[in-house]
Amino acid sequence: MRWLLGILIAASLFIQLGCGAEAEEEGDGMKIPKVNKIAIDGSGADWEKQGLSVTLHGSTKGETTDAFDFTPNLNFGWNKDGLAIFANVTDDVVHVNSLPAKLSNGDSIELIVSGKTDGSDSMKVILSAGADGKDEAVVRIEGRIGADSQRNEARVTAKSQKTGTGYTVEASIPFSLMHMDAKSGAALAMQIHTNDYDYGGDKNAISYPLYYTSKATESSPAMQVATLSEKTGKWYAPDIKSYKTKDSVFVYYYADEKHAGKEVAIRGGQEEWDRKPVAIRENAAIAQLQISLAKLGGSSTKLDVVVDGRLRQVIDVPSVETEDGKYPYENDIKAYEQRDKKALPPEGVTVFIGSSSIQRWSTLEKDMAPLQVINRGFGGSEAYQVTHFADRIVIPYKPKKIVFYEGDNDISKGTLPEQIVEECKAFVRKIHHALPGTKIYFVSIKPSPSRIKDWEKSKKTNQLLEEYAKQHEYLEFIDVSAAMIDEKGNPKADIFGPDRLHMNEKGYDIWTSIIRPRIEK
Repeated sequence: MRWLLGILIAASLFIQLGCGAEAEEEGDGMKIPKVNKIAIDGSGADWEKQGLSVTLHGSTKGETTDAFDFTPNLNFGWNKDGLAIFANVTDDVVHVNSLPAKLSNGDSIELIVSGKTDGSDSMKVILSAGADGKDEAVVRIEGRIGADSQRNEARVTAKSQKTGTGYTVEASIPFSLMHMDAKSGAALAMQIHTNDYDYGGDKNAISYPLYYTSKATESSPAMQVATLSEKTGKWYAPDIKSYKTKDSVFVYYYADEKHAGKEVAIRGGQEEWDRKPVAIRENAAIAQLQISLAKLGGSSTKLDVVVDGRLRQVIDVPSVETEDGKYPYENDIKAYEQRDKKALPPEGVTVFIGSSSIQRWSTLEKDMAPLQVINRGFGGSEAYQVTHFADRIVIPYKPKKIVFYEGDNDISKGTLPEQIVEECKAFVRKIHHALPGTKIYFVSIKPSPSRIKDWEKSKKTNQLLEEYAKQHEYLEFIDVSAAMIDEKGNPKADIFGPDRLHMNEKGYDIWTSIIRPRIEK
């Protein structure tokens, strides 16, 4: 089931209003910034230091390819001329389908967009690199927005270029095609699919979406709201989790304290299954909703998460039951609690928490001496699970410092870098609310030989975590990865055990030499 959480990197606010809606409060929805004049020539030269930049990393099923095989980098902006988009696509084989009706069966960008935030009256704009190296991008419009597709296609300005690593497509789509005005605060619904269609037909095709819900043209909720902004752009990913037991589906909505009191509902079609307000508890703002499987039946596969009457996210009904109800590792946590009953660690201790790289650190206390430290790792864990159990195995100790290691398992199960950082932010919010004087150290994801295919995503996660840590004085980022790589750029083989994933004594010696001086300060 967790693959779903991995691929839910996105989901902006889906507002049930008409065009021209006022911008949402800061933190909600996708913000598309206003940009200066853009020369649509396929070069991307005008996008430096302006626009909203987003890199896509996986399909709706969590599938990924090698970064050199396919990586779409998108830039968004708007001005009086229209909605502007620049796609710089890394692609080892550029395959263009020259048949207009089959344009999306080749390397292409599909933008599904509507000037109405309920997603109605949408159109699909398909953009493809020009055949035979031509700079004229191929444009096709499909959908309900008008019968004269050819005339509408002529109104879209688009250019493309072949590059040494793939291709670019740059386009400007007039707002008049979307039946909306070009003004700050106006809102639209949108979705994007970037298609890589290497030679070999459907079996080699893969599509990376902007929002991780499929069939946007068949289901309006798969589109999400974006607001035109005068300010810097923003791409927001909410904290929504779902879990299945033998009797029920549980949905957790995590929010900032400012969202306390907002009504969260779960719907399927026209049926509302549960509704709860966001409440301050467990040192966070949470709404917990529950749906009986007997009531849900076997026909529903999608659930709508609605906040204050506005669709926030479309999620899949979990297909796999989770151990001991909502979260696994309950037995590990209970074991730590039993240990605490016998001898509660002293206040102000440094807590090391995270996945098996922490749990297996058997010499931690000796390695960190004379610092007082405790190990609260649980193998196989992911960032969101650490946040959930923090009330029981972190906060009660009132630690002065926390050393946090997660990301290995998150990435291997399909979670994208941006979502991992959002999960880490949720942990920080929870800890900082309960223990404002506690310092948190994020340890970088390590490069493991057995997971080398995930290393590019791990490096991206490390980069984003480091940038986030620099924004707060109570956060620090500790990079252990550089010291674990040899002169050829590969993980050092002699610091890992037989499984090529977990470290041996040499590996922990590296960690000790880097981490201890940082937390001793």
